[in-house]
Amino acid sequence: APGSTASYGTGEYGLYTGERIKQLKKPQRIEDVFINTRVEVERKSGGRQSPWELARLRGKYYLVK
Repeated sequence: APGSTASYGTGEYGLYTGERIKQLKKPQRIEDVFINTRVEVERKSGGRQSPWELARLRGKYYLVK
């Protein structure tokens, strides 16, 4: 969230980056990548970390394998 510090986590990547990588591997809309990443980061951090993003997409975009 604005003005907050992100957790680096304990794995190879920080909490946010690690979850984003997991979400990018799934076939889904790009908006769902952001939503699912945010939900999982909030869950895994016990609500201490709440990712924010600003989107100006003008269409529906999907990630497919």
